[in-house]
Amino acid sequence: MSQRLSFSSIVAVLLLAARAHGQPFLVSIRYQAPAECRSEAWFLQQVLRRARHARLAVGSESAREFRVVITQSANESRARLDFVDVESKHVQRDLEGSNCAEVVAGIALITALAIDPLLADPTQEHAASASSDRAQQFPPQAVAKPPLTLPVSPANASSNTAGAPIGEPRRSSLLLGVSLGTASYIAPVWAPSITLYSEFVSPNHGAALRLRISYSDSGEVTRNAANMRFWLAAGMTEGCPWAAQLTTGLRIWPCAGAQIGILHAQGLQSERLPFPNSTHSLWLAGDIALRTQIDLSRTLVFEIEGQGLATVLRHSYVYERPLTIGYRTPALGTAVYAAMGVRLGR
Repeated sequence: MSQRLSFSSIVAVLLLAARAHGQPFLVSIRYQAPAECRSEAWFLQQVLRRARHARLAVGSESAREFRVVITQSANESRARLDFVDVESKHVQRDLEGSNCAEVVAGIALITALAIDPLLADPTQEHAASASSDRAQQFPPQAVAKPPLTLPVSPANASSNTAGAPIGEPRRSSLLLGVSLGTASYIAPVWAPSITLYSEFVSPNHGAALRLRISYSDSGEVTRNAANMRFWLAAGMTEGCPWAAQLTTGLRIWPCAGAQIGILHAQGLQSERLPFPNSTHSLWLAGDIALRTQIDLSRTLVFEIEGQGLATVLRHSYVYERPLTIGYRTPALGTAVYAAMGVRLGR
């Protein structure tokens, strides 16, 4: 037992000394694999990229030999590594997997560890470098060690597992825009409407919250020989729980919200209204909407929206001579809008 420990210690000291003085390990690597697997050049690059202090032997140079054989069957791929360790013992390593590329990547890492065991403990390599001759300084690229990554199965590549690439998270975005449309619930006729809005969209279009300021004006309306005008100024909030992504850049949002504002009704001088009046009334309503959103570019967004509305407070407007109802806000109404927005922070 003491002789084995002594020999291993001597080998470790020699390895550290060779590394401290920049002497590479000479290795001979034989690689055999089916044509559909990774090439020999790719395999050697992966091994030597990790075992930075090793070099392939040239010509008749004496070197340690490593042999890698890849075989494939219908359902699995197998890799076998054969070599003789520093104690002159024959060692064999086997690896199995369902994907040939995955198996080759794994055996490349195992081969690098077999060539340079200190890769498994980076603290030992750091200690060896610290004890080297300060008069001989190597450029950073000669001693820098790349991070070790284990091969990742393609089936798990999309998840955030060890060694898998982690994509940059999507950020929330802000959409600012203006919409033009017409609404049926303000006056006896369809009333033109303009809306300014801001919308906060969660990452990956998971949900959205939209705030609106809207103004609708019927202009002068004649009904039953009387002239009148209606306008509505309202604030609205809408929540959209999810988006149906039809294609890239095309999605449909189902939304629901509430409105609060002031509805102004004004009688105009006419034969039926010799002494017209005006009034302001509180406006409360709930709405549902279906919005089609099209990305024209990374920042520009075009929308078409249909809206259904239920009024919470209904108001009646009468003619005094004779006393009759001239107009009453409907229980249900509709509106159609087209909008253009600018997305920020995407």
